[in-house]
Amino acid sequence: MSSAVQASTCVWIGTASVSWSVTTNWSNCAGSVPVNGDTLQFPALASNKNTNHNLAALNTVAGIQFSGASGNYTLSGMGLSIGAGGIVNSNTAGSNLINMDLTLAAAQSFSGGDNAMVLSGSLDLNGKALTLTWDASSGPVPLTIQSAITGGGSIQVQGLGLLTGLVLSGDNNFTGPVTISGGNTLLSHSHALGSADGSAVNGTSVTTGGSLQLGTNLSIGNEALALASGMGQGGRGQLRFLGTNNWGGPVQLSGPGTSRVTSSSAGSTLIFNSIVSGVGGLEIGLNSDVAVQLNNVGNSFTGGVTTMALTPAQGAILRLGGDLALPAGALLALNGNSIFDLNGFDANLAGLSCTSSDSVALGFGSALTINNSGTQVTCSGLLFGNVSTNPTTVLNKLGSGTMTLTADSPYSGEVDVLGGGLEINGGLVAHPSSAIFVSSGQNASLYGNGIVGNIVSSGIVHGGSEATPGTLFANFVSFVGLGRLSARLQSDSSYDQINATNVSLTSAQLLLDLSYQPLAGSVFMLINNVGANAVTGAFTGLPQGTVLNVGSTPMVISYIGGTGNDVTLSVLPSTLFKDGFE
Repeated sequence: MSSAVQASTCVWIGTASVSWSVTTNWSNCAGSVPVNGDTLQFPALASNKNTNHNLAALNTVAGIQFSGASGNYTLSGMGLSIGAGGIVNSNTAGSNLINMDLTLAAAQSFSGGDNAMVLSGSLDLNGKALTLTWDASSGPVPLTIQSAITGGGSIQVQGLGLLTGLVLSGDNNFTGPVTISGGNTLLSHSHALGSADGSAVNGTSVTTGGSLQLGTNLSIGNEALALASGMGQGGRGQLRFLGTNNWGGPVQLSGPGTSRVTSSSAGSTLIFNSIVSGVGGLEIGLNSDVAVQLNNVGNSFTGGVTTMALTPAQGAILRLGGDLALPAGALLALNGNSIFDLNGFDANLAGLSCTSSDSVALGFGSALTINNSGTQVTCSGLLFGNVSTNPTTVLNKLGSGTMTLTADSPYSGEVDVLGGGLEINGGLVAHPSSAIFVSSGQNASLYGNGIVGNIVSSGIVHGGSEATPGTLFANFVSFVGLGRLSARLQSDSSYDQINATNVSLTSAQLLLDLSYQPLAGSVFMLINNVGANAVTGAFTGLPQGTVLNVGSTPMVISYIGGTGNDVTLSVLPSTLFKDGFE
């Protein structure tokens, strides 16, 4: 009678020896010993749990079951093909080791529970689909595959629980996709994900609730990675890493939200060496000084980058490893003790937000461009960077929107305002050989209530914010080309002022906005020249003593007002005036 007809569940009792070929070591076997197509069951109560497969005729079983409370089995010997029953590891204690070569004969599942199961022989997928699943476990790792996984097929991971449920530690070369939809999967070998040819068909996908963790100091080759938007298992990250890790294959962020990339180990770094694309973004952090580095100029993901800080002391680092490795037009949001490290490279962003505990480090040779149109960009963090002759460290402001800097930053590189407004409410004192240059185009303007170094402007300069008058403090102020000084006069004590050490008004123009009726004798000190030198030059068409009409109010301009070298406007007591001006 064939084994297919007599297929049974053979129960190991192991009373005689460790050998599978001894009939008294088995019960419930229709053929006295297991035959092809039987299911093998290894219960908690058995003698000789260190077993040896030495049945030459046995090469295919329907499945393997570890049952009962306690395991601690070792299965070794000749290899087996496993049928659709797969491997069920339901023990609640002990560790089971399968030290034999396995081949999948059908699509199947390897399942684990509260105890551990380790596969240490080779594992041939043989073109089949393998599902790895486990219940939430508070004990040892439910599944560890030390085997070299070979062949074609697919692997689906569906584990539960916050702890690591699956470890892949073999030098694997299998082909086919890996999908992680639940649980935390730990890689402890750089080749654990199999053939790495950069294709999605042989790549790895992590869905919203799954987590893939890179072990210490791995270098993953050309493995394609797809990350859905989400936070990973228990919010701990869809992609996690320990130590310094490199990912060499293309990364697809499917979005539309962010994919959480984290490390539980302070000081860890993950380097993306290939292209990161897609409509999603990255959320990085979880522990202090966790760094994600982008190296590829071809990165094109559109969702931006956000750093996360679960406590005030835990900030992340976004580091560049090449020019424009952060996609042009990206949005970057730093949240608490985080750092944007340009690392000497260039970046072109559409937005940058940062808290007072964050910092932006340009480095020698970096050019940071903020190109925001119609939007407000505010950074309350520190800006670091030094001037150098070649290459130059530059902060560029483009677009019609406003960028506001509120910290007292040690940045001493060049600043170019090429469009929109740059508002300085903290300190941004450039190196004496550098300056803030304000362009004549795109309504470029510099203003604020902070302290800056040198200003060279062919655009607009004024004190205060966009809405409220105030005082901007500077070292040297020079107007060139179509440079304009703007002043809003809202009351005798509320108006725009420039407080400077040296002032050159040659070719400068004066823009005035009077929103109230001042009394005769009121004096507006437009430029408080705190240096010893006299003001150089005069506003275009307004030499010393010119009387001008501001609205219907006559005023006289002086370049020797105040303490003798300040620029003032004094309201006259009559309506007589020379050339109208407003």
